[in-house]
Amino acid sequence: MKEPPRWTLGYVVALSTITSIVLAVSVFFIHGPSTRPDELSYLLNGRVLTGHEETPLPDVRAFYQVGYSIVTAVGALFGASIEVQFRVSLFLNMFFVLLTGLALYALMKRHFSISARWAALVATTISVAPSVAAFSLFAYAESLSRLLIAVVVLLIFEIGKNPTIPKMIATGAVAGFLPIVHGRFVLLLPLTIFAMISIALVTPPRRYKALAVGLATCVVVYL
Repeated sequence: MKEPPRWTLGYVVALSTITSIVLAVSVFFIHGPSTRPDELSYLLNGRVLTGHEETPLPDVRAFYQVGYSIVTAVGALFGASIEVQFRVSLFLNMFFVLLTGLALYALMKRHFSISARWAALVATTISVAPSVAAFSLFAYAESLSRLLIAVVVLLIFEIGKNPTIPKMIATGAVAGFLPIVHGRFVLLLPLTIFAMISIALVTPPRRYKALAVGLATCVVVYL
């Protein structure tokens, strides 16, 4: 595959830098969390996890899983006000976007025989796409969800190449945590387990111990 021109990568890196600056500035000047149940419920759940007592929203908060609420709980540790919690959560979302780009870079570089320049170009372009970057300005689970999906795909390729115990544990942990972040990812759990079992039993030598530890980790995290 022909290498992309250097100016193309430079342009995308410059664009991502500008996007990051705009997002960071927006976090400071944004008015605050919206009154929609999505943001408020995650934020209130995070405050409850850190010992605050909040008036629950009727028939709303119980719908939102604890996964992303752990992130908003970290934000709640930085200040008593929900506004500070909100802004810290947004900065963590931006960090998740960065990690998603790094996971995609590693996936393409390690498993698709793509050059470092192409991998960096594609990963950076995806990271600054509006549907990825803009969602980091909401206290939603989307930024964390995209990161975990990218990581679990990377880990499946990793165990396909070498199913070691640490890699199986990591795969099981991420797969088990995905449905806790959002219920729409519940189907990814059995699919990942099927991939783990298939790889461990097909790849010689068979890795029964690594598979057992990985599945046990998955069950513990999920439960």
